[in-house]
Amino acid sequence: MFLGNATSAMNLYASLFEDSEVLDVKYYGAEQKELAGRVLQIRFRLSYQTFRCTIPPAPHEFDFTPSFSIFNACDNEAQQISLFQTLAANGKIMIPLDNYASVQDSPRSDRFSVSWQLNLLWFAMLKPS
Repeated sequence: MFLGNATSAMNLYASLFEDSEVLDVKYYGAEQKELAGRVLQIRFRLSYQTFRCTIPPAPHEFDFTPSFSIFNACDNEAQQISLFQTLAANGKIMIPLDNYASVQDSPRSDRFSVSWQLNLLWFAMLKPS
């Protein structure tokens, strides 16, 4: 549940990942006069993952928690750094980008308070000799 900025978040995310698309958008109906025509829900796909964003009718005190994150396995270091820089803008870096055990990773939350793990799988980059 976003606090009214699901459309902006979806547009940013779709611009960052190839093979992304908006699958459908639902709007509040006329029966909810104050909300009629406003976005209720957006379903979209980022590469192989499908997401549903909901905009609740009333404000709430809670936000996204870092216990949930979107995991993305990056194809290469350049992609990881580019995603890191874009998502970190006006967001919060929780752990710096670095090598952790067998992976290079950096949990962060973006400007919409959504947590991301941009993972560079070193073993996936190794080619058999």
